[in-house]
Amino acid sequence: MMHALIATTLIGIAGQPGALGSPEPELPAETATTNFETVGDLLDAIEASDADIHTLRAQIQHITVNTLADDRQLRSGELAVKTDRPEDGPPDRAFAIRFTRFAANDALRDIDRRYIFDGTWLAEIDVDERVFSKYRIVPPGEHLDALEDPSSAPFWLPLDRERERIERIAESELVAPTDWVDGEEMPEKLRAFVSLTDAVQLHLKPRVGTGYAERWDDVRLWFDRETLLPVMYVAVDHSGDQQITQLFIDPEKDINAPLPELTFSTATPDAAAGWDVQIQDYRGVAP
Repeated sequence: MMHALIATTLIGIAGQPGALGSPEPELPAETATTNFETVGDLLDAIEASDADIHTLRAQIQHITVNTLADDRQLRSGELAVKTDRPEDGPPDRAFAIRFTRFAANDALRDIDRRYIFDGTWLAEIDVDERVFSKYRIVPPGEHLDALEDPSSAPFWLPLDRERERIERIAESELVAPTDWVDGEEMPEKLRAFVSLTDAVQLHLKPRVGTGYAERWDDVRLWFDRETLLPVMYVAVDHSGDQQITQLFIDPEKDINAPLPELTFSTATPDAAAGWDVQIQDYRGVAP
């Protein structure tokens, strides 16, 4: 049932950049995962490739599957990420996602829904309904990478690229690119996608006692074998519900490109202009 739900969702996607509903491409021969002899080799290569990336843009396609309710939803739009790397301590990241298309129950409509994390505050903005919610998810005076804890965001982004952190939160193994997507119920175009990107797949089992284990039961990450940029991830929670996200990144145009100044702004709009504004400081402290 789980794979059937995904297949139904993905087959219905069309008109997105690089979407799975586009004309069927020719499948190249699979590249052996022995290009990386160990998980450590892959993680070292990913971390090294990430060191020179300060900004990143991507087209994003995000699918949620509720297996019990037989519900599939698709959101697509744009992602932007900014990374600052202090000499001591983990990277400081900000991200912004703007979803502009929504599909469910064979209906497709335009939307304007935004999620912005500026390093301290997470803002959820529904421009259509003029609802603005903002939460401080980093304690005052501290600098944390919120992407390390998936419980603090409405969905998880596959941007943890430091070997030590990945090994600390999960047990991992290298598996074939089409592992998990090679069942008969899965659409051929999904296998084509991971093959055409020459993807290498990393399978993660979250370690007990971590934030990942509290939210996720199983996580799979696909990286472009040449650029080592993330191209897809699947996260399955303990109820069997899934998040399937594809990232479409042009390395020549989307890496270290200038980003508009207001991309990561979580400035509060004027309630007098018709906005419903809700602000919650860290752990309920009044703003």
